[in-house]
Amino acid sequence: MSALNEGMVRTARLSGPPLEGFALYGFLYVWNEADIIEASVRNLFLQGCDRVFLVDHASDDATAALAQAQGAQLFSTHAERFFEESAKVLLANRCMAEVSARSGLEHVWWLFTDADEFPHGPGGRTVRGYLEELPGNYRVVGSRVLEHAPDAGAFAPGTNPVARYPRARPDPVAHCPAGHLKHQLLRFDRDAPPLYTGPGYHIFASDACPLPEPESSLVVHHFPHRAPAVTAARLKRILEENRLKRMLRDWNDPAKAGKGAAGETGRIEKDLHHWHARLRDLKKTYRLHETLPLWTELVPPEDAVMAGWEEPQDSRRVPRP
Repeated sequence: MSALNEGMVRTARLSGPPLEGFALYGFLYVWNEADIIEASVRNLFLQGCDRVFLVDHASDDATAALAQAQGAQLFSTHAERFFEESAKVLLANRCMAEVSARSGLEHVWWLFTDADEFPHGPGGRTVRGYLEELPGNYRVVGSRVLEHAPDAGAFAPGTNPVARYPRARPDPVAHCPAGHLKHQLLRFDRDAPPLYTGPGYHIFASDACPLPEPESSLVVHHFPHRAPAVTAARLKRILEENRLKRMLRDWNDPAKAGKGAAGETGRIEKDLHHWHARLRDLKKTYRLHETLPLWTELVPPEDAVMAGWEEPQDSRRVPRP
């Protein structure tokens, strides 16, 4: 399955020296992610991020406090009740533009993730270690995503979910000819046309497009399901409080159905949005765990190491100034 954007990016083998003197910043947009946020922020620092920025969608649990305790910086709070992808994207791009401009740096790599996404570099490297060897003429790196299926056991906040739930399947959707689901590692260059992240961090835009991307990819582990009770309660609340009202309004608009527009996003069956399907199929999802291979069997042997987490899991990486 693919939704290719050949005008956005092209795969190219480029040579040249790696970029020196860059910063690596992480970005998270979150709502009530207290069970996973500590591990998520920790992973970004373990991957070499100098700073991690947070937009909190008015969480009413400890998400923001837990993230900040791990070293994340609160960029803003989005108080709107309803979730809209367009608002998330707007705030992500605003953060990238404002923070990069204030940094005084010539080059800033930005790693955009959701709280349930855990990226690392290829070849047993952290994201920073990978970028330190990447030719400096690349400004975007694609991601291959593994969808992890949990068992029914508990998850200890702050620990590595990849170790806790190691079974997975690859996400088959591609948004570029190289087969990447996401393009969530983008670089700000002060003297080059800006890059703008897009919906879901799947796509991006720039006056410089099409941009070259390397054949190598980030490996991203996705954990939309964790401990059953926590996952079920969160899904029920999202749907019962109608937090997706505006997204579902577009989805139900007959004028948009079948045209590949915003209204079709998330449609997995004729009359079923993927959020409703996730709640309906929750028990089936947990039973899926034992049928899937270990994630290390789904990637080349050299990529089957999640760099960064070799350190003791109770240690904290102090963010760079």
